[in-house]
Amino acid sequence: MVLSAILLGGPASASIADVPAVSSWTPQVEIQQMLVDLSGTQSENLIQDAIDSGNAVQILVDSDTADFLAVVKLEEIDEAVAPLAISPVGPGCGTNAACIRSNNAWLGYAGTGTKIQNWTNATLIRDGSALHRTTFSWGAHNLTPQPNVTFTFPTPVTVKKIYRVSLI
Repeated sequence: MVLSAILLGGPASASIADVPAVSSWTPQVEIQQMLVDLSGTQSENLIQDAIDSGNAVQILVDSDTADFLAVVKLEEIDEAVAPLAISPVGPGCGTNAACIRSNNAWLGYAGTGTKIQNWTNATLIRDGSALHRTTFSWGAHNLTPQPNVTFTFPTPVTVKKIYRVSLI
């Protein structure tokens, strides 16, 4: 069994340039496949240098031996140019969806990424998925509900952004 881990390391090393980079917005299933494909092609020193580099990296770990098998750098991208991979699941709101009650309608979203829109008269937000974390933004505020925790607003707000990441 193979696991992957996200690690942050210490001082920089020159060999970090040899580590493939992937957007931190890339779905975890794609990052994991990239790591599996890299397994056996990277030296232990290169993997350790990447861990020690101070860059955000994701490591493929052998779950039986705890050996580090492969590494990729995770690069941040500007939210303004991020792909809008979040998609509606409705009408309505599924059990594992990020949900907004806006204008007396249930609106559910699946997927990951950033969606910018004006959801006016929002009175409720929630995220039913234990496999994702969703942040809802309005005005100068952000809330990230735990799975199956619902936030209700006594005075409606206009949610401007949903940011959703996969935890797997």
